[in-house]
Amino acid sequence: MSTEMEKVSKKQIRREVFEKLMGSLSEYQLKDKKLGNRLDKVSRLLAGDIVKVIKKEQHQQPETETAAAIVEEAPVRKKKHKKEKHAEAEA
Repeated sequence: MSTEMEKVSKKQIRREVFEKLMGSLSEYQLKDKKLGNRLDKVSRLLAGDIVKVIKKEQHQQPETETAAAIVEEAPVRKKKHKKEKHAEAEA
């Protein structure tokens, strides 16, 4: 699976998860049909969770960039501004 935040279909993710699980579990002596059916179910569940995480991360990225821009452009507080004027007047 790629770590980039590109648009990937659930079906493609499911295939990649299935292949990785099949490869890592191939050393066990289970019947291929039984192993395949179980891995298919597991890969579907995992692919759904992975897609949810990817979508959640994609939605959160623009919000954090916007929040950072708002903080940078925040106006100066009046009390702080008054204290600075008062300090300049005394000097």
